[in-house]
Amino acid sequence: PATTATLSQHGDYVLRLAANDSSAHTFKDLAFTAYTSALQVWQAQNWAARGGVSDPAAALLLDPDFDGQSNLLEFAFGMPPNANDTSPVVYDHATVGPDEFLRLSVPKNPAATDLSFTVEATSDLANPASWTSAGLVIEIDTSTQLVVRDNMPLNNGQPRFMRVKVSLPP
Repeated sequence: PATTATLSQHGDYVLRLAANDSSAHTFKDLAFTAYTSALQVWQAQNWAARGGVSDPAAALLLDPDFDGQSNLLEFAFGMPPNANDTSPVVYDHATVGPDEFLRLSVPKNPAATDLSFTVEATSDLANPASWTSAGLVIEIDTSTQLVVRDNMPLNNGQPRFMRVKVSLPP
């Protein structure tokens, strides 16, 4: 009456439920696809219409709707992957005392619990090693939103740039 199955890998499975009361034997096969992450569910829901994807990990880097957001970012931000839409990341300024700071607001898909969101800032776009998250002020970090403020005021004469990096666990 109560059957539980725990699966450690995603894939296609057939579960056979059998009953035997010594005079009658019966069984029922249940075929299903199991997923181990919300990302895998999202991939199956959104990529099945395209005939599936042979390499889901590589497909995360693709941008089939040509909106500038890779499939990984579409999932991370909770965007529809088959609609050409604009980036939901918003830049604005925050005033703290006499200073004004660059601020980045990022929507987060609440189902994307296995992703890491990191905001970084720099004044030197020519030096890739200069991007850092050290000292940035996290104003909001919930399951649906991340708001991060720069730690260098805009009125100090240096240009400032911010970005968000989204990554899968290793």
